[in-house]
Amino acid sequence: MKKDFLLDMLCYILLPLGFCYISEWKSLEYIAILLIVPGILYSLYTFKSQHRLNITAIIFSCIYIIIHLVKKDMDSSFEKYAYDIYILIGILVAIIISNLLKKDIASALYTDILRANGHSKYIIKNNIRKYNLCNEFNRISNIINIHILAIIFIKYYTIINYSNESYKITLTLEMLVNILFLIGEIYITYNIFNHASKKLRNKNTKVLESKKDNIIYLDKCKKSNK
Repeated sequence: MKKDFLLDMLCYILLPLGFCYISEWKSLEYIAILLIVPGILYSLYTFKSQHRLNITAIIFSCIYIIIHLVKKDMDSSFEKYAYDIYILIGILVAIIISNLLKKDIASALYTDILRANGHSKYIIKNNIRKYNLCNEFNRISNIINIHILAIIFIKYYTIINYSNESYKITLTLEMLVNILFLIGEIYITYNIFNHASKKLRNKNTKVLESKKDNIIYLDKCKKSNK
């Protein structure tokens, strides 16, 4: 159901982004509580009624809130800028470990989105195996890793060469790199979901056609018997 997917986006992604941005670091502990409690209740609801949990969205929500809780106590913008390097390194290591354990982030995200759209685990796993989507997942995971490495390198280079005085000089370059990588990641992700949705639509069409072939029309039978 698209409604379930939109609710997942609202509870796990949009609310944390919006509240943390609007709060401007003030009373963020209370904001975190206001976000965590509805998130837990919504997770219990989806688990009980739909037998699913959007793991990737839950992880994103928790990490985002924790990062901002830590950043809130930092005094300078430069300190927060340097802190982002450690966050990116942690994310990179987590992605690499998950890939080694055959639990890559792209595959998990794909599964969670299709589960939110009403598809069963069996159909999703069969779709991944049948159409060999693992190669696409590996490709997008590698691009994400390169993306993070590029941003880490820019930030590290900036801190070493420009330090606290002029670290903002490379923000435009950092933004440009982010945009370029995001375009590539969105393009590959779109192709994956577009390919999967076409296959699922074709499969549903064939099922409907096979059902139509099995229908016996009495009017036609009467005419043929005459």
